[in-house]
Amino acid sequence: MTSLYVLLAAALLGQNPPSQPAKVETELTDPKAIVQRSVEALAKVEVVSYDLLYIPTGWITAFFPAVSGPVIVGKDTPDKAQRFHCKLTVKPSNSEEVREVTAGADGNDFYLIDPKTRTVHADMDQGVFGKEVWVIMFAVMREYAIPNPFEDSLKAGTFKLEESKSVDGVDCYAVRIKPPSEPEAVWYFGKKDFLPRRATYEADNGKGEVGTTDMTLTKLTVNPKFVRNPFELIVPEGFKKTDEFAP
Repeated sequence: MTSLYVLLAAALLGQNPPSQPAKVETELTDPKAIVQRSVEALAKVEVVSYDLLYIPTGWITAFFPAVSGPVIVGKDTPDKAQRFHCKLTVKPSNSEEVREVTAGADGNDFYLIDPKTRTVHADMDQGVFGKEVWVIMFAVMREYAIPNPFEDSLKAGTFKLEESKSVDGVDCYAVRIKPPSEPEAVWYFGKKDFLPRRATYEADNGKGEVGTTDMTLTKLTVNPKFVRNPFELIVPEGFKKTDEFAP
């Protein structure tokens, strides 16, 4: 009855009834449940754009460069063909030379645009990327593209919740995931939207030396609108197109 009298008195006095305390969402503590929520969130993403920062450390720097730049990723086609576009800056650790790489896939062909030779290399085989194939593949977080991300891990992997961290200003769960047949990694999922924003892999070279690769996504935008198809290959004026693989 007390609450009824309080509401009646507020109405008679022309006042708003006392506000209810804001509902506080309880944070999840089950790491596997967090990954499952991420899978559900990823299913609603048709296209995503982000700025990539891919950084290797330790002994891995001798094999893989640092990579950065804008990337757009779409869901694979029903025929499992990839769709993405990226414009990357690549910096090897053993060189001051910085090179630019523009590449993509339109659901039919993979393509690499080489400004030095004014040539567009396009073919159904991703080998058309030539020596840049791994650099380009590093840029695409495939979990946004495939229909069943983390499938093997959810079936037979292990999960461990680690300390939360902020990624690009977004508070994230940190989950160490060990798939049944792949290297383990720490994944960072937004606490509100459950979308992956970072993945850090560790690897031992057999000599007791540990190296890492860290893939961080910033300026993450889900289902952005485009004036034209962002994956379409447009051959720049004055360039020639060939199905020969890039060197």
